[in-house]
Amino acid sequence: MKHLILLFSCFCSLYCTAQSVELLLHQNWQFRQCEGDSAKWYTANVPGTVHTDLLAHGLISDPHYATNEDSVQWVEKMDWEYTTTFVLNDSLLQADGVDLIFEGLDTYAAVFLNDSLLFSANNMFLDYKKAVKNYLRVGDNVLHVKFYSPIQTALPAYKKLGYTLPAGNDAAAEKVSIFTRKAPYHYGWDWGPRLVTMGIWRPVRLKAWWATSIEHMQVKQLSLNKELAQLTALVELSEQLTKHKEVLEWELYLADSMVQVQRFNRDTLKGVLQANFSIEQPEYWWPNGYGKAHLYEVTSKIYRRVGGQRLLVAESKQMLGLRTIQLIHEPDSIGTSYYFKINDVPIFMKGANYIPSSHFIPSVSAARYQQIVQDAVAANMNMLRVWGGGIYENDIFYELCDKNGLLVWQDFMFACSMYPPDTAFANLVAKEVRQNVRRLQKHPSIALWCGNNEMDVAWHNWGWQKQFGYTKKDSATIWAAYKTMFHEIIPQIVKQLDERAYVSTSPLSNWGKPENFNHASMHYWGVWHGEEPFENFKTNVGRFMAEYGFQSFPSFAAVQQFADSSMWALDGEVLQARQKSYKGNRLIFEHMKRHYKQPDDFRNFLYVNTLLQSKGLKTAIMAHRLAKPHCMGTLYWQLNDCWPAISWSSTDYYGNWKAAHYTVREMYAPILPVITKNGKNLHVHVVSDMLDTLQTTIWLDLYDFESGQQKSVQKEVRILPNSSQPYWSIPAKLWAKRQRKQVLQVRVLGVDTVFSQLYYFVPEKKLILPKSVNIQYTVKSTQTLPNQKYRYTLEFSSSVLAKNVHLHLKQAASDYTIRYSHNYFDMLPQQKYLVNIDTSLPISSLKEQLIWQHLSQQF
Repeated sequence: MKHLILLFSCFCSLYCTAQSVELLLHQNWQFRQCEGDSAKWYTANVPGTVHTDLLAHGLISDPHYATNEDSVQWVEKMDWEYTTTFVLNDSLLQADGVDLIFEGLDTYAAVFLNDSLLFSANNMFLDYKKAVKNYLRVGDNVLHVKFYSPIQTALPAYKKLGYTLPAGNDAAAEKVSIFTRKAPYHYGWDWGPRLVTMGIWRPVRLKAWWATSIEHMQVKQLSLNKELAQLTALVELSEQLTKHKEVLEWELYLADSMVQVQRFNRDTLKGVLQANFSIEQPEYWWPNGYGKAHLYEVTSKIYRRVGGQRLLVAESKQMLGLRTIQLIHEPDSIGTSYYFKINDVPIFMKGANYIPSSHFIPSVSAARYQQIVQDAVAANMNMLRVWGGGIYENDIFYELCDKNGLLVWQDFMFACSMYPPDTAFANLVAKEVRQNVRRLQKHPSIALWCGNNEMDVAWHNWGWQKQFGYTKKDSATIWAAYKTMFHEIIPQIVKQLDERAYVSTSPLSNWGKPENFNHASMHYWGVWHGEEPFENFKTNVGRFMAEYGFQSFPSFAAVQQFADSSMWALDGEVLQARQKSYKGNRLIFEHMKRHYKQPDDFRNFLYVNTLLQSKGLKTAIMAHRLAKPHCMGTLYWQLNDCWPAISWSSTDYYGNWKAAHYTVREMYAPILPVITKNGKNLHVHVVSDMLDTLQTTIWLDLYDFESGQQKSVQKEVRILPNSSQPYWSIPAKLWAKRQRKQVLQVRVLGVDTVFSQLYYFVPEKKLILPKSVNIQYTVKSTQTLPNQKYRYTLEFSSSVLAKNVHLHLKQAASDYTIRYSHNYFDMLPQQKYLVNIDTSLPISSLKEQLIWQHLSQQF
């Protein structure tokens, strides 16, 4: 480490009159439990967490394995400390300013530099910056961070309040989580464990600067049309005044072209530079599926002159997306609208709710973030909701959303609880909101700021007042604090800093009454919490469906990662520990009995269960899209997992697609043909997200499960843009006389793709599937991919119907990163299906390992 720092010092001696220099302080860290001088120090990773550092040294068991979650609960009650030493020479100390920056401390911490207390931290969602030039010295410098238990620290406030505030996620008897500005899901949720972390969870660095430092840059869009975009750039400089009274130059670039140059006196400037500029014939930023998510690069550079030389002292870059975005939330002929217009186009939002991918956030790699976003893009999504019980995500998440055209519904970090009614807490939240809006405002992907998750609907509908025995005064105090926070403090800050829409909570309408589905945003949990049948997804459709879903167990391949064969029992303690919902597994079993024949063993149960979840999401999404424009958005719960669990996710903790994610991709296609039955007639609908009229052909093909195609007809139609319309009605009896053995396929030719759906006349449980299914395949091509992987294209066929074909490996964990372009799909008789398989296995191993199952097959 000393060698690296000395190299940095030499660099400074050469360029200390030039651009600012940053040094990441991620090396040579040690940590220990605060038990006095005798406690042993261990090496630590920064960024990191106490839990992952303990795990690295074998001091705790893997919390994700078996029932180990319970064995690590002691960690949250202890205090911990971290320390490192770095070496500097005199060159760095000649800088005009040196700042120590922690991008994230989790959560209560005291930071010392060379035995001097710099500051105390009390909010996981803040970054902390301190001018430290006067604290540094030539030679060794010791940085020390002491973390205090978030449980013990919050207890006095909890005991002082006099009544208990709701915090349903908090798995402990004393509900202290709501007193701490920390990721709520760390304390437990109905899909995740209780792992209350501590640590330096985001980067820490020293920043040395000369003459000035750019603290913040924002490019505001003043107006936009096809001919001209008018913009203004705002650059905030360091508040510290340099000792140099000199003229500096600011240059503003769009890509490689300079659009502005200004000279200014650093010692008289009040801290903000501003310049207007324009872009002719601008390229718009569009959501996924509607066009290119075009980004412009805007760069600020500040120069000084020293000894006749012009030297760069500060630089900042921002990626700019030009688009207009509106939330249309107003009374209409139906009730209250809730939809988004992007570039003046009403767009149906297709997406999911997103949660953090781990409790140990520093362990989530850039590759994992990229995979998550690509999974959403591949499923034809155009929006993700960053849910309010997690974190304000890392910069890479929003950057990937910007590049890929994924809009972000951004919650503030409040969920399913009520919070302390005191001024100090409100002031801390105000600082958090201001800082995070400023950090995220540059991203064109941000579509909406939302105050909280389910707090309003919970207060008025979940019976908290009776449950917690509040007096009228208590209730008035709690609700007044809510209104102050979410109707005054937060929206005022958002309005000061950003032009995008703010809503106080989600949902704005409750699913308890039929008329509520005509108003604004909706979280429909009738099928899970209300224990209603899947069919109710069809009739309970709101204006914007921001949450709904159904659980599934993990796949067998996932189970193998956290449980050995002795633990493979649905009613065993390991699988029971994965179920965090108060409903337990009963609803899964009940719905499975309604729709499927009962599986005969553990593996088959997991397979059929993922089909069950897929069926539930398909029923819901199809209803939402058919109801366009009454409904203009569908975000299911949930995209991903924070640990391997029984949950509502469509991709598992390891990043692999469940059956539901393949189904979501089909349901979110830009053109969705749908067959419904009303009375004695079948109706063919087409939902189109295309912005142009499509003159095309609809085909209807009837297949017998064993003999193949029996009938085919077609019709020329004109598909209206951005619409959901019926285009064809036919008598059902003319098409299916053996309904338990027949399936109807509808196909629509898009611009360059055929979109299709299958319609079964009876539920899966009543189908008479072929008993003898002979699936065959050939390898059509092999392609070499980066990272020592291959892509094999396989052509599958079957002489009879093979329903819900699940491709997998004999040894499920032998290549867990395998990816299939299609899976859990239905194979019609005598048809060919191409599947791309990305894997690190050579073709000989793949052929040996690849197997499949389908609904009429048992192991």
